[in-house]
Amino acid sequence: MVHKIKRLFTLKRRYVSERLEDPEKFDPESFRTIIVDGHRITIGCPIETVDSRCPIGTRAQRILHPIKEFKEKYPRHYEALIRAKGREIWLPPTR
Repeated sequence: MVHKIKRLFTLKRRYVSERLEDPEKFDPESFRTIIVDGHRITIGCPIETVDSRCPIGTRAQRILHPIKEFKEKYPRHYEALIRAKGREIWLPPTR
């Protein structure tokens, strides 16, 4: 049986937000944003931290894709987001 992975997407003002993991799984004080090729990636330390350190390393929690690039690369996703009118919707992952 093939399982189709889906992720939550939301249309923001200048970005499309792709949630990779639930933010509740991360230490809220550990979130940082890095920029890679115009994409803003929110990283954080999973809650399994020990002694206020992040022994297993940080993980990506969400990616903010620039709208223009997202619209060109994933037109079907973009159309679905327009129809959703700002609500979060489940779509297949972009990568």
